[in-house]
Amino acid sequence: MLIDFIKNKKIIIVGTGVGKKSAKEGYYYANHNSNCFWNVVFRLNWIDRIPNNKIEFDTIMSNSSFGFTDLVKDYSGNDNKVLKKYFKTVEDKIKVDFKYLLNSSRKCNFLI
Repeated sequence: MLIDFIKNKKIIIVGTGVGKKSAKEGYYYANHNSNCFWNVVFRLNWIDRIPNNKIEFDTIMSNSSFGFTDLVKDYSGNDNKVLKKYFKTVEDKIKVDFKYLLNSSRKCNFLI
């Protein structure tokens, strides 16, 4: 669905799956109406502006110290539906998170 942004990042934010609006728009946390992620990282001074489209997202991410990945790459929608479809328990999800990330990136912090 969306490209992982994990290479050379100090912090990796791991999502379950991409929301429908993010999949449509082509960038993480694109639904500003129901998700306050970008507002929070802006207020933390992690970014200098909030992206309003894919081009702005790519520019911001090229200079950021944090990145994104998702566990589920072939489905978009609400997390509760993704979890039911792909994982028996939350513990299964966490095991997959760490196994994937430990194989993908070294020397970084993880947020789940």
